[in-house]
Amino acid sequence: MSAVDKISGKLQWWKRPAGVSAVCLGLLSVLLLTGIIGLVFYYEDTCHQFSTQSDQQASYNCLIKGDQTTERDQLKTRLRLCKPCPEGWLKFKNSCYFITSIKYNGNDGAKACNAMGGKDVIINSREEQLFIYGLKERVMIGIYKKHGSFYWVDGTPVTSTYWMDGEPNDYDDKEKCVEVIPTALNPLKSWNDVPCGKELVAVCEKKAPTEY
Repeated sequence: MSAVDKISGKLQWWKRPAGVSAVCLGLLSVLLLTGIIGLVFYYEDTCHQFSTQSDQQASYNCLIKGDQTTERDQLKTRLRLCKPCPEGWLKFKNSCYFITSIKYNGNDGAKACNAMGGKDVIINSREEQLFIYGLKERVMIGIYKKHGSFYWVDGTPVTSTYWMDGEPNDYDDKEKCVEVIPTALNPLKSWNDVPCGKELVAVCEKKAPTEY
């Protein structure tokens, strides 16, 4: 064999089956590696997009929730101002009033009012006295007698009074509470002192909510 034939044989090794297989495997390896690299970049890009979309959705949900909370609070405020007193309560000026359907003595009436978030009515003005008289119920109001003087249930002395003529007489030294007589001819003279054990309709009072 000549030297030329030897060189030609060496250069054509790839034409042999083993050479062809090696070339194919090499090409497949390159293609596989290229595909893997492409998939890695695609995966990272997809994850980044998903993460960005998730963050945007979370931010959007937060904004929507915040807007809904604000709208809900505003609606509650409007409803509270449109109907400031609970069901069954009457509104007069800045207070809500509840007239019990059950008669109580002075002590139990106070407990019933406290259980509803109120207190025995305290009359602070002439207008409020006329309102209570206008209920046309014989009611116990939030006054008690201690050491010969009358006090409201919040501990303040009673200064403005609307006693009937001849009252208070503290009959038999047992009349320590006060009622309003709806049949009195003069609404500004309709208070009468009574024993605290007497059972009467109670009038509960609590402040009406205001805008803040």
